[in-house]
Amino acid sequence: MFLPVLWVVGHAIVCAAPSEDVAANEACHARTAGYLSRLVSGQLRASAYFDCFRPWPHMQAFLDALSHMHPSALTSVPVGSTTTGLPIVAYHVHAATAGKKALYVQATQHAREWIAGSSAVYLVAALLDAPGAVPFDVIVVPVVNVDGYEATWTTSRRYQRKNARAVDLNRNWPNPHWDSQGNSTPVTSDAFPGSSALSETETSSLHTWLQVQAPGLAAVVDLHSYAGQVLFPCADGHDKAPLQTQQLAMAMAQAMGADYGSEQMLRGLPLVGTFRDYAHRQLQTLSFTVELAGDDFVVPAARIRSHGEEIVRATFRLAQGLLTPPSST
Repeated sequence: MFLPVLWVVGHAIVCAAPSEDVAANEACHARTAGYLSRLVSGQLRASAYFDCFRPWPHMQAFLDALSHMHPSALTSVPVGSTTTGLPIVAYHVHAATAGKKALYVQATQHAREWIAGSSAVYLVAALLDAPGAVPFDVIVVPVVNVDGYEATWTTSRRYQRKNARAVDLNRNWPNPHWDSQGNSTPVTSDAFPGSSALSETETSSLHTWLQVQAPGLAAVVDLHSYAGQVLFPCADGHDKAPLQTQQLAMAMAQAMGADYGSEQMLRGLPLVGTFRDYAHRQLQTLSFTVELAGDDFVVPAARIRSHGEEIVRATFRLAQGLLTPPSST
């Protein structure tokens, strides 16, 4: 089926020069050229790669280089595709302990949230720097919305949120209450959910892959910015996650630092079609949305490592909590 590619702002299709944020990071790319040849095993987080935000080809090249350095610890696999046919790639960090279920971490459903994608890549580097620290396999998809993310680098769409068909991927996941939102949200809205659940190539292809993986998943985490919250199901407000999930969300927030809290619905507003509700109901696994703290979707590159460390701490705390029997109070 042919899917038209439309970068929509209101009713206009936009094509313009890169933003100042893009230009600043491109200048950083020039200053840090050659970083792949200077990678040091055990010190990957110190790489100049993390001095800048990077477009998707740079992210792939860095992660592929890590895989070549650690071929038994890191493998990659295409797990889906985008509207324009680009692959959605997962990077699988293999635990030293065999037989454990996996943690699944995905990022950048919303294209403008660069810090989510950089934090996902940072997590991979941290896991390789400290093998065995997390007794689970960790599967990381740094960029779900590859088309949208690339558009934020090549046009004036630095604040592009949606995919190439102007759909909010984090409203496009199956939900028993989906029609209540889908029939009323205009295409011009940043939260337009599409014509139906899984109408988008990104969500439908990931759904197919995740259905196969579901029995082996211990928990899933969806990275976003910039609310400073660890969110648990259900975002639509119709059900509430088990006590264990709520306790883990609070523990993850505490591990991340004083800027973080935990709650069910962000600012008390119900949302339909989110990934965390889909994972909770259909994958039947513990599910969280982590909103990195901040005050804008544009984040200084100097914060890449500090936000990355927050995600590392949250992941380590999640893994620890999964190995501890839940409290009954």
